[in-house]
Amino acid sequence: MSYYKQIFPLIRSWGVTGLLVEYEDMFPYSGDLRDLAAPNVYNELEIQQFLDLAEENELIVIPLVQTFGHFEFVLKHEAFCHLRELPMYPMTLCPSNEGSLEVVRQMVDQVLRLHPDAKWFHIGADEVFHIGFCEACERVMKAEGITKTQMFFRHIRRVLEYITVKYPGTRLIMWDDMFRDVDLEVIKESGVGELVEPMVWFYQQSTLLPQDMWDRYSQVFSSLWVASAFKGATGPRMIVVDTGYHIENHRSWLQVVQDQKSRFSNFRGYTLTGWQRYDHFAVLCELLPVALPCLALCLLTLDNGAFTELVHKTASMDLGFAGLIPLNPFQSPGVVPACSFPGSGVYVCMQTLLQLNSEYTRFMDSDRIHCWMTPYQVEHNNTNPAHLNHILIQGQQLLLSFQQLHNDLQVALLDTFYPITVDEWLVTNFATKLKELTGIVTTAEKQMVRGGKPNSCTASFNSVETNIP
Repeated sequence: MSYYKQIFPLIRSWGVTGLLVEYEDMFPYSGDLRDLAAPNVYNELEIQQFLDLAEENELIVIPLVQTFGHFEFVLKHEAFCHLRELPMYPMTLCPSNEGSLEVVRQMVDQVLRLHPDAKWFHIGADEVFHIGFCEACERVMKAEGITKTQMFFRHIRRVLEYITVKYPGTRLIMWDDMFRDVDLEVIKESGVGELVEPMVWFYQQSTLLPQDMWDRYSQVFSSLWVASAFKGATGPRMIVVDTGYHIENHRSWLQVVQDQKSRFSNFRGYTLTGWQRYDHFAVLCELLPVALPCLALCLLTLDNGAFTELVHKTASMDLGFAGLIPLNPFQSPGVVPACSFPGSGVYVCMQTLLQLNSEYTRFMDSDRIHCWMTPYQVEHNNTNPAHLNHILIQGQQLLLSFQQLHNDLQVALLDTFYPITVDEWLVTNFATKLKELTGIVTTAEKQMVRGGKPNSCTASFNSVETNIP
């Protein structure tokens, strides 16, 4: 919570008016849903503190609860496995199982109980990859004469109607991707246009959306939201943010909105997403402190209507950069201007890690490793100390650098994240490299002691004579 206290005033100054919050397993679900809560879950007091802090900074909070797809954090549990559309895969609810709707209702109720003043609520519903595969769904589709797309709308409408009736003062939002290519009449017949507002998301540099999509949407929905990304969209293992890429995403959206918003009665605004993982089971991607400079540039670009030199200078000054915020971290990895902002220690360490990872890759792929210290050569002690010495010096330097950076990052990360998150991130990004480097250094040291003396002359490559008849 202390990190939010530091950054909320900053993001408010850059034009942010609200927060879209997907708690997932960080929400303190209780009762029949208690298994959903992670060990380090927010408690009710912390959520109230979060809401109070948002209000102090004039930020509305829009809770997001997935209601169809991206349901891994629920369906991974034994108590809810039976609600899967496909037994093997935990991503999608079976819409034909009455237990599915009951779980969704309970989740919505518990979240809105702690957000009693919520004016908006997001039901997710993106990337529903499995629809109409199970026997129950096949029976329903056959009995009602509906398609998989209509099955999607059937479930969504039931969710929307439940929330609309029980919480009449709360307006509803959902992701749009599941009906981007759906015929106009099918969308109209679904009835969702009267119940929900679409949030059109697209995270690439150019918004390549169906040409007729805006026309179809404008005939069904009177209001529109769009969603860009400032992190979590360029690779599931990314540790630094490709800022230039995300700026292009926002520049593209500015043009699209200018061209299309007149079709709708209300253009609600932009949602800048910053995903932590690609799905519940994925590793963490770029962390929030690393992405704060990118967020500043993207927000100011939207507020200004373009990315300009003034935007670049303003964001850089706000975040205490001695120079300008680098737009491409891969151009000069390891070279970071001095900066001072909440989480800047993490930001600087990640740039250093990017450089170290590059050195590690070159070292592990080097000819010396693959030509003078292979497992076969080590097994037979058939190694050349002249090359081993180079391997040993480089390996020791890299190992020491990784160990020092590991310690520095641990300190920096603990200022912002829970220990369990810090442990996960460090193990994911350091454990394998530290183990492999330690192994190489140890092996090189042992082989150096041999002094280039193979087990026997018969093991020496040069002693083997091959006769080809």
